[in-house]
Amino acid sequence: MPDLPPPSLPPDTVRFSEPPDSERAPDTVRMSSPPSSRRPSLLPPPSRGSGPPSSRRSVPPPAAIAIAAATLMPACAVQTRSEIPPPHDGQAVTLAQLDVTSGVVEEKAKAYLTTSSGAMRAVAPHTVGDAAELRFTYMGRARETTRLANGEVRSQVGLKLRAEDSCNLLYVMWRFDGEQRLAVSVKRNPGRRTHEECGAAGYVNIAPSFTAPMPTLAIGERHVLRASVAEGRLLVMMDELTIWEGELPPAALSLDGPIGLRADNAELDMELVPIRTLAPARDPPPTLPVAPFSTGIPPPRR
Repeated sequence: MPDLPPPSLPPDTVRFSEPPDSERAPDTVRMSSPPSSRRPSLLPPPSRGSGPPSSRRSVPPPAAIAIAAATLMPACAVQTRSEIPPPHDGQAVTLAQLDVTSGVVEEKAKAYLTTSSGAMRAVAPHTVGDAAELRFTYMGRARETTRLANGEVRSQVGLKLRAEDSCNLLYVMWRFDGEQRLAVSVKRNPGRRTHEECGAAGYVNIAPSFTAPMPTLAIGERHVLRASVAEGRLLVMMDELTIWEGELPPAALSLDGPIGLRADNAELDMELVPIRTLAPARDPPPTLPVAPFSTGIPPPRR
């Protein structure tokens, strides 16, 4: 086959050629590449699926990254307090909607709470503090015993109403150490907000205009405690019975806060429910219906 002439280049093309050895500078070192069979590799060989998974450094495809991100997003997302919807009237408060300020509260199921702390305090922010219902089962004494600020050991459970903070609120408490009775008191400490600031100061017991005997508390029994502020009066019901009613002092009526819970030295399963305000009776009868808003008229048949 005849030799072909080299291809012609345009006139303005500069052609570089390596100078011969005779024209190289004396200090120039000419590097030669080793054969490809002996060329060292600067990177590790690609994974072929051998070895433990932790030793692989392969990059997952974009589709796998998107699927993993979508799977992990719900678990990693954290709701702030402002993003948690407030409970509605008649709807039990969930643990996420509860602000526990003392002790430990756990959630056995949605809105079904439990505590065994010697002292438990909690409030439900964004609720109206005039009326609440506490459904609870007394499971016995708490695992730990806690004394009050005055050194007294007391077993009790009850509701917080209009709880501005730890120093300013209205208490409705069922005491069951020794003689069982209902205790209503207002704690008022203007200008103070934390327990460290007020301690046990500012308590004033409120005398009732009507009372009824308390039911007997037994381990494993379920009870319902209701309390409501309306027209300057407090109405308290226990298991379908009106057990306390009376006028509230100005110190209690000036409060403005949510509902809450309190328990001392008691193990409890419980539900906290915001409810509509119950209108107090002018002449309190011995009993009131549990659902006073029912018209008593049966619904029409469909």
